[in-house]
Amino acid sequence: MRVFQVAGWSNTGKTTLTKMLVRWAAEKGFRTAAVKHHGKNVPLYLDSGSTDTAEHRRAGAEASVLTGSGETQINIDRALPLDSLLEIYAILGIELVIVEGFKYETYPKVVTLREAEDAETLTNVTATVGPAALKPDFTWEEAETNIDRLGGLLWNKGTIITSPKNRSTRHL
Repeated sequence: MRVFQVAGWSNTGKTTLTKMLVRWAAEKGFRTAAVKHHGKNVPLYLDSGSTDTAEHRRAGAEASVLTGSGETQINIDRALPLDSLLEIYAILGIELVIVEGFKYETYPKVVTLREAEDAETLTNVTATVGPAALKPDFTWEEAETNIDRLGGLLWNKGTIITSPKNRSTRHL
């Protein structure tokens, strides 16, 4: 499984770029998954209504799963570290994980810029995307028109892991 990140500060286009890269990977036929870090100090909106799985958690279950009709939903009432989430994806046979956020993790990353210095504070930066005035590796227009080039670069630089707990730092 290969892992790379889309990192940056709020409102710099991380989700826009993540969607572009997920679409690119899916079109290439890669079994792709995404992880989004919720960096705000507000609760997520888990299933908390009157569903059976919400009732299970209110009764004391730390997690509940709903499966059927070709899909599965997992609700867990605590945050999980990135490596635990990657373990789940490894079990599912995912080939590529695009991690949005978790900017201080050490996986190879593309950084969406708001200021030219943004990438300097992060590790393992493979490329930058942003407004032309900031002189990124890819402007937003170039990222859109050259998504094969950007996606290929990240695929080739993505960390290959066989077990998230003992992740390899090997890059292609």
